[in-house]
Amino acid sequence: MRYSAIKKCSEHLLAQIPFDRNSLSLGSVGGWETHLPLTKLEKVHSVLFDEIPGISLKADYPIKGGFDFYSIDDNIIVHHPRSFFYYQGYSMEDLALPIRLLKFMGLKRLIISEECGLISPHSRPGEILLVKDHINLLGDNPLIGPNENSIGSRFPNMAGIYSESLCAIALSIAHENNVSIREVVISPVVGPHLVTPAQQLFLKNIRAEGWCFSLVPEAIAAAHAEFSIVATGVNCQPGSNSSASAQSRLENPIDYNNFYIELIKALSSGVTDEN
Repeated sequence: MRYSAIKKCSEHLLAQIPFDRNSLSLGSVGGWETHLPLTKLEKVHSVLFDEIPGISLKADYPIKGGFDFYSIDDNIIVHHPRSFFYYQGYSMEDLALPIRLLKFMGLKRLIISEECGLISPHSRPGEILLVKDHINLLGDNPLIGPNENSIGSRFPNMAGIYSESLCAIALSIAHENNVSIREVVISPVVGPHLVTPAQQLFLKNIRAEGWCFSLVPEAIAAAHAEFSIVATGVNCQPGSNSSASAQSRLENPIDYNNFYIELIKALSSGVTDEN
């Protein structure tokens, strides 16, 4: 979608929310790993994409999902429960659409979360990851094509894409709550299957420490839109030396639930976001 169309959709979206747009303090994009912690907050509103006039996707697929609005300490968090995946046939431009709508809602900080995989023989499902950098090997990204200067520059700087100050807040929260967290360099894969042993070895040899599906393309779109970004993940892949199953990530998510809630509380407040 072009700038004018996205902006018009954002205006329709803002017209549907029953509170002052100045109360919108934090954008969030995530999958299943964010569902449980967000149930601890008060959901005050929801807008589905198919309720927004003019919205469209590049891919010929259904428009699923939308935005949920949560109240926390007099601030509003705008959350997109991830509904577009590259491996489902959606385009990179489609993956970027929720990010760009968040920008036109006036948001400046963004937390991106996803189920990820650690490249380690000793990794355990459920481990919390904090992304410090990435290596994009998809051969595609959401910035390919004509640039929308009103969204961001043609050649955005990807050095420091993940805000040092926001990452420091995440590390501090983990430490204060006695939660183990790994800082990782991550690389996206197309999916939907998990990576093979040979792929893990390749990623390890190029200094990647984990893999994901959608997080990196979303982060690229967010950096282009000049968001301050922090990206977290939950490991879903057992290491070769681990007896745990991938299913166990769903059985004991307490550490991530508490960490995520404390993180969004901090990021939705008046914290500084200088890199």
